[in-house]
Amino acid sequence: MIQRIICTTLLALLISNSFAQRVYADQLDKFFNSLEKRNEAMASICISKNGKIVYQNEIGHRAVSDGETIKVDSNTNYRIWSITKIYTATMIMQLVEEGRLSLATTLDRFHPQIPNAEIITIQDMLHHKSGIHDYIQNPSSEDWDAHITEELTHEFMVNNIGQYPPDFQPTEGFNYSNSNYLLLGYIIEELDGQLYESSLAKRISSKVGLTSTYFGVGALEIVENKALSYRYDSKWHPVDEGDFSGLTPAGAGGIVSTTYDMIRFIEALFAGKLITEVSLNKMLPVNEFYKLGMMQTIFQETYKGYGHTGGSRVSESSLYYYPEDSIAIAYATNGIVISKEEILDNVLRIIHHKPFAISMNRPFQGLLIFSFCMMLFALMKLR
Repeated sequence: MIQRIICTTLLALLISNSFAQRVYADQLDKFFNSLEKRNEAMASICISKNGKIVYQNEIGHRAVSDGETIKVDSNTNYRIWSITKIYTATMIMQLVEEGRLSLATTLDRFHPQIPNAEIITIQDMLHHKSGIHDYIQNPSSEDWDAHITEELTHEFMVNNIGQYPPDFQPTEGFNYSNSNYLLLGYIIEELDGQLYESSLAKRISSKVGLTSTYFGVGALEIVENKALSYRYDSKWHPVDEGDFSGLTPAGAGGIVSTTYDMIRFIEALFAGKLITEVSLNKMLPVNEFYKLGMMQTIFQETYKGYGHTGGSRVSESSLYYYPEDSIAIAYATNGIVISKEEILDNVLRIIHHKPFAISMNRPFQGLLIFSFCMMLFALMKLR
């Protein structure tokens, strides 16, 4: 009798969970279909729960040219930009676990030409508390490399970073600096005796079965299914964001992947397949926004997620894992009208069965809404 009750209860729970997932999947379909029809976004999204993919969708196009379009699909590769930093931090933690490095190791072991290298630790760099100036924030030009004619070799990049005075003394401040992770990527290469992409393949991709994750110059020449970047003004216009993958931003933002592979990576990270739980806990922020390669996000002051975001001019990405619900969400976009943050907020609202709405933030839409409200107001006055 007790066994029958237990079985019945478990069956009811399974049916309830399945029904809930089907309901929010239907709502997500309607939401993303609406975005696509109104040209509010071009993007891919993948969601997993308890290690299983429960939702996947793609909207818009990966290429638009002279009226011809190529639809995005589940295998389309996107620049994931600064989400690369989680991969870099994970490999650094693997090296720490192997005893080839420690969080207290100072930077002068590898790059003594960087100011304060003798007192900057690996942990400081992972935490963006090193004070090393962000090479992208070049005060002399809008684009950091606008006037650079030299080849962007490792030596050149290190010397370029080393020319800037520290933003602050190590541990005395926080400044998000791509320089930290560019240098950390070089350290991985030096300790492994191979290129970053080889370490990425050996340390991460091969361990968790990532088949569409790439890095480095030339690696994408054979990849045709990649999302180019666009802005919207009556139609989608191409935006040049540079080479699809290159020497920079390297370990700070040079990975290209699919949303499916991104999900597999973060699921594996939190499942202990890449580093130990002890190492993972060192990465996670507790009472701060950022820790060792990991950001914290909080949905409706209740649901905490851990991961990273990335972005450049018109392409952006997000990857977060929510331990309380065992949910992972990967999102990548190559065309933005409605902000990524608003879209993901609505996704979480749908998942948690909360009211959601799409803002109408275009000028002409705002004018229409304003005109409609004024007309209603005038009609009320006439009564």
